Amino acid sequence: MFPIQSHTVHLVLQYISPPSELTQPLPPHLLSRSLLQRHHFLQISPDNPIEYLCWPAPRSARVIELLNIFSSPGDQPGQYYVRYTSDPEHTYAHVQVVTHEQGVRLLFEWDDEDGWKYHDSQLMPFPSTSRSALHPPITPAEQARERYPSVTRGFLDDEDRYWNAYNAPLYESISAFSALAPPNTLREGSADKAEDAYWARYSSVQGACSSFPSLVFLPCLTSSLS
Repeated sequence: MFPIQSHTVHLVLQYISPPSELTQPLPPHLLSRSLLQRHHFLQISPDNPIEYLCWPAPRSARVIELLNIFSSPGDQPGQYYVRYTSDPEHTYAHVQVVTHEQGVRLLFEWDDEDGWKYHDSQLMPFPSTSRSALHPPITPAEQARERYPSVTRGFLDDEDRYWNAYNAPLYESISAFSALAPPNTLREGSADKAEDAYWARYSSVQGACSSFPSLVFLPCLTSSLS
């Protein structure tokens, strides 16, 4: 992934400026896949520039009005103020192309195969979460860790207890696995059920992770707990 180039923005502006004179569809290779799908399934044509260039938003009409008045790409690419936003699925470049009044920004969506594609037009300002440089998209796990730190911390604590049980004596392991079992699985004073829960957990891990050493000798020790 690389930063958006001025000539990419300039090329799109040459096609859409002014929007009121847009009569022919933009070349498909300039548009994001989701915008192409929107045009196709909703049968949107360029003679309706608000629907053609913008995703539904309260002030899309004002966006097109400002583009009609102020967007003039000229002969050479200019210098644009750019910010970036990312989520787990998409990365967007927000490019300010109109500085008068509220201002207008064009959104370009990153395509892993073809680079930056025109996606939307919106009023300024830039999103509060935008950044001046590209950065890797945050994963769903990282998002959950940031939004619910106490929940994820509790999960990691339980996971640590689970794996630490392998290095503990057998009676400690049974206690650790019992603590992780659902409440209705074990009852206080039921050593047999605790032992069953231990071996059920052990079997599920042993089957998934063949690299763990065999613990064939352990069943012989359980007789002392009967």
